[in-house]
Amino acid sequence: MTFLGLPLAKLLPLFAVAAGAVTVLYILKLRRRRVQVPFAKLWQRVLKEKESTSLFRQLRRLLSLLLQLAFLLLLTGALGDPRFSAERVDGRHIIVLVDASASMRATDGAPGTRLDQARDQVRALVRGLGGADAMMLVRMDTQVTPLTPFTGDEALLLKALDALDPADTRADLARGLQFAGDALRGKTKPLLVLVGDGAYDRAVLASVLLRDKGAAASPTPTDWLDRIDLRGVQVSFLPVGASRDNVAIVAFSARRYATNKLSFEVYLEVVNYRDRPTEADLQLLSDGEVTEVQRLRLKAGERARYTCGPEDRKGKKRAWCEMAASGELLEARLLPPGSSGRESPGALDAFPLDDRAYALLPKRKKQHVLLVSDGNLFVEGALLLDDNVELAKVAPRAYSPRALKGMDAVVFDGFYPPTKEAPRLHTLLLNPPEDAGPFATTGRLQAPLITEQSAKHPVMRWITLKDTNISNATKFSMAEGVEVLAASFRDPVMVARAVGNLKTVAFGFDIKRSDLPLRVAFPMLVVNTFNWFSGDTEGLVTTYRTGESWRVSLAALGSAAELPAQAQVTDPAGETRSTPIQQGAVVIYGRRAGVYTIAVGDKTMRVAGNLADATESDIRPQRTLALGGQTLERPRGFSGGLRREIWIYLLLAAVALTFLEWHTYNRRVTV
Repeated sequence: MTFLGLPLAKLLPLFAVAAGAVTVLYILKLRRRRVQVPFAKLWQRVLKEKESTSLFRQLRRLLSLLLQLAFLLLLTGALGDPRFSAERVDGRHIIVLVDASASMRATDGAPGTRLDQARDQVRALVRGLGGADAMMLVRMDTQVTPLTPFTGDEALLLKALDALDPADTRADLARGLQFAGDALRGKTKPLLVLVGDGAYDRAVLASVLLRDKGAAASPTPTDWLDRIDLRGVQVSFLPVGASRDNVAIVAFSARRYATNKLSFEVYLEVVNYRDRPTEADLQLLSDGEVTEVQRLRLKAGERARYTCGPEDRKGKKRAWCEMAASGELLEARLLPPGSSGRESPGALDAFPLDDRAYALLPKRKKQHVLLVSDGNLFVEGALLLDDNVELAKVAPRAYSPRALKGMDAVVFDGFYPPTKEAPRLHTLLLNPPEDAGPFATTGRLQAPLITEQSAKHPVMRWITLKDTNISNATKFSMAEGVEVLAASFRDPVMVARAVGNLKTVAFGFDIKRSDLPLRVAFPMLVVNTFNWFSGDTEGLVTTYRTGESWRVSLAALGSAAELPAQAQVTDPAGETRSTPIQQGAVVIYGRRAGVYTIAVGDKTMRVAGNLADATESDIRPQRTLALGGQTLERPRGFSGGLRREIWIYLLLAAVALTFLEWHTYNRRVTV
């Protein structure tokens, strides 16, 4: 029993004094009234009957005294505010940091998830709060979200706890601890309770500063930036989880071949977190249809990579190379051996979320290209090699804007039309006239050497122009938006520019007066250029990682000038939100793993998001957690009896005694 009001040392003397006073009042004899009576013998008989019942009368007065003493005892006890708990902790400011990351979806083979276990643990903390305690519930995934202010309202805390759901992202412990440290700084009796499975970055755990002892003797600003300061804060840990049963896809991507976009190859990385060898079936699906099934055999703790390596390609291995798919959406699934996946998808282990991964292949769109040239077999040959190009030709003297109808791109070879007839298409310029074209020029170079070339621009991917012999070339002038692809001693001779959705590439020299067409780089240069025009320049299909903000270009849906102000984004859970379009792109926060649909008017496109986090997929729970080198204890001072207030029941009992005493008095029982 704990007294949160007056201490017992004060309550006992107070009760003793009050009880003594009441007892003295009962001992005092009442002064009897003197009354003159006419006949004494009659009253002598009455007095004789009174003497025969005096013992009972004394007992009745004793009962009244006991009632009064009990009344005093109840009032005195109420002043002490007694609690059933043996611990007395008051006035604390508590932050409960609940891990709501993807690993909290693990089931551990028991009904409910780890987050359900965490909810039960936190409910016990809420119900064990002291009368003066204030608690804040905070959700932690890659974002840190306070769910309540500091409050002692049990109903509010439990309501926020019930609404907590896990995200498909990793846990950002550093951000969560920094938030807690800032929120508790300057508060009285600060306490941080971390509730989770302990699957956190060890570097973050080691960077926490709990005591001055761990601080550098002469800390530099950099030292402090690298540390998470929780000095003065009592930190506790409530573990959840029991199983490490997981086999995970931690990386999945696919790309079409540059010259044969009917085929693709994949990159897959699988980790077996179990402590025993495991077999699993890997299904590859294209737009929901199974296209490939592979049996994977993994050793305990093995991390296996599956891709089309040079040796596989040389050995003409079928698996992972030259894969064919008619659709755009690829899905990889891990299933129990022999399972079709239709009856129990994701039943391989305790953490089904990372048993699936998605990738999107670029749309296979054939570009219609118009070549305006007096004849250039090198260019024609390079374009005909590209299966994704449908070529048409016209001589410069026969060119008119009507020839561009139905075209996606145009190639001007030694020619450029008047400004009013300039095309509104992707354009490749070969040796454009110095006084015409979209790029300003500053003269010509004789026998230029390529001394610099861009390493990042998609057009120059896998290209080297070193030692290329060129007769002469136009020097381009640098202007806003112009990117240099190749230069001779800082004089640009190959440039590119993207304005809105229109892209232009210019070679400042006649390829027929160079040895570029004789090099392996030339057809690759042409393919890269038209891949950049079509938006298929990355090669690797971008599969985003959950827990990050994705900037998704909407170039496939129209130019920046044509796009409206808002796009509708539907996440894998089916929830649709309006998202602003800025500079031809939308920014999406990937909270769910799966396929997102972006709609602009009647046009749509899809992007995929995967967990793709080996640390988060390692669901092995930690029963203890060391923070800053100090092992955390379980939280104390949350006994259920501490919050139960008894004083009000003591007051009610005192009122009931008052009514009982009043009743017995009026019934002449205690008089």
